[in-house]
Formats: sequence, structure tokens, C-alpha cells
Amino acid sequence: MSHRFLSRWRCVASVVVLASLAITLSPQAKADDAQDLAARIDKHLETRCKSDGVTPAERSDDAEFLRRVSLHLGGTIPPVSEARRFLRDESPDKREKLVNGLLDGSQYLTNFSHFWRRVMIPEGNTDLQARAQLPGFEAWLRQHLAKNTHYDALVKELLTYPLSGDRRTDPFQPANSIAPISFYTTKQAKPENLAAATSRMFLGLRIECAQCHDHPVDTWKRQQFWGYAAFFAGIERLNPNQDFVGEVKELYDRRELTIPETETVVQATLLDGTSPQWRTRVSSRRELADWITAKKNPFFARATVNRLWGHFFGVGIVDPIDDFTATNRPSHPEL
Repeated sequence: MSHRFLSRWRCVASVVVLASLAITLSPQAKADDAQDLAARIDKHLETRCKSDGVTPAERSDDAEFLRRVSLHLGGTIPPVSEARRFLRDESPDKREKLVNGLLDGSQYLTNFSHFWRRVMIPEGNTDLQARAQLPGFEAWLRQHLAKNTHYDALVKELLTYPLSGDRRTDPFQPANSIAPISFYTTKQAKPENLAAATSRMFLGLRIECAQCHDHPVDTWKRQQFWGYAAFFAGIERLNPNQDFVGEVKELYDRRELTIPETETVVQATLLDGTSPQWRTRVSSRRELADWITAKKNPFFARATVNRLWGHFFGVGIVDPIDDFTATNRPSHPEL
């Protein structure tokens, strides 16, 4: 990571912290908590600068701060009138007020709805059929951002969304105007696609290389990949011969898969090697979602923080942002 990156932290530290709080914590989270966390992060970075012999850059001026914060949170530069108002403001907490105002605004909702959609349905960037399914998904995201839903609760709802096989699970139907069903249909409702996507997005792990063989440079085994994919084994398309993916349904008690081109059958197994205590008529996706978002899960929180860090700075503490491995070490492990 460059010295320039290290030295310019102060100008956006509070933005990263406050934005993270807005996405992951409750509405009662106080600005004092954000400032305390920002100070702790600053201390780590200042220590690193000293040990590396780096002299931090000067604090960003108000104009630079305004432009960068507006682009990162709202997705656009501020109007001239707002820029003039901010630059004339002499109050000591005007930067904090700016951040809070942006987080409460409609541009933030639009910008971060697009941001999380690109994370969760990257297929929409290149596939026209997938793109046609995006409005309902982005509306669902926007609704949760407006309510300040906890990020873990949003992910849990996404992973456990009911797949009943009726017209409401067809992403091309008007009745599905606000729903996350497109997450499944844009991935062809295939267990292997959903396994690769969810491990990258929510755990920061690229296990898809173990789909066809044991991972060549990491520790993941082929059986681990398919054991994880088996949590999605109950999902199936109602019309698999159609060119597009329409309605999908789930068989709750299907929790195993046969590894392709083998006779090996694997049971749904978490990436830590454990198996859930199965409950009758409860989706295996529920068990997976509970594990992914659990406080004791070592992957979920760090993957989320690293993704936000990458958004604000253009490079993650671990980079690529979704590739946590023993050989791809974080630039600042203490963070």
C-alpha cells in the first residue's frame, strides 16, 4: 500500500467510520462512537507512518474534503450553492455535519443501493437479461438502507428469502417489484454459482477454484466447496429448459450434492468444517445465514470492513478485497 494512501487517512477517516456505522449498526449508534473508533484507527496508522519513516500529508482543505466525501457517499459532486455554504461555514464540526447530512440524503440511498447491487449482482454489469431483473432488487436494497437495517440482518434476509415456486418468485413479474429474488435467478439458481458468490461477498473467500479440483495455492479442497454448495442444493428452477430463469422453488430437506463426474455425495458442511443441527422444515439456507452473520464468525465482519475500505480508498487492507488467504496478507493487520 502506498505512502500516499497512508498519509491521507485523516481527511476521510470519519467518513469511513460513519458510513460503516450507518450500514452495520443500529440507528442509535452515536457520533461519539464513530469519533472514538476513528481516533483508534488514526493511532494505528500514525504508528505505522512513524515506523516506515513517512511524513503524513497536510490535512485536506475544505474544498477537497467536500468533493471527495460527496462523491464517495452521494455519488456526485455537490451543487455550487451547497459548496459555497459549506466553505463559508466556520463551525468546528462542519465536516461531521456534512457527513451526517449526506448519510441522511436521497443521493446516499441511490448511490449505495447501486454499490451493494454491484457487489451482490455483478452479472447486471454485463448481462442484459440480468440487467432486466435489477429494478426490484435495487428497490429492496434502497428500502433497507432507508430503514437503516443492520447489515447482518439485510444479508440474512437475502440468504433466506422464501423460494416458493409461485409467480412471486419470478423476477420478471410486477408482483416482485421489491424483492431480492434476482440474487438467485441471475446466478441461474445453481448451487455452485451461489456458493462461489456468497463466499466472496460475505466471507472474503474465493473458494470457486476448488470447484473442479483442490485449490492449487490455498487450503480449500474440492469436497469443501461442494459441501458449502450443498446449502443451496434444495433450490431448483421450475422450467430448467427455458433460456431465461423464471420461477424457482426450494426443497427444504435436500441438503446434499453429488460432486460432478464422481460418485461422491457430500452433505452440507460449513467452511469451518462443522455441520448445523438440522431442524425439520427449515431451509438449509437459514442455517448457513445464521453461521455467516454470527458474531463469532471470523470472516463476515472483516470482509465487510475491507469492502468498505476498498470503496473509499480504491484498495483494500487486503487486496483484492474478496481474497483473504494465507499468502495474501493484509497491509495493516492491526486494523
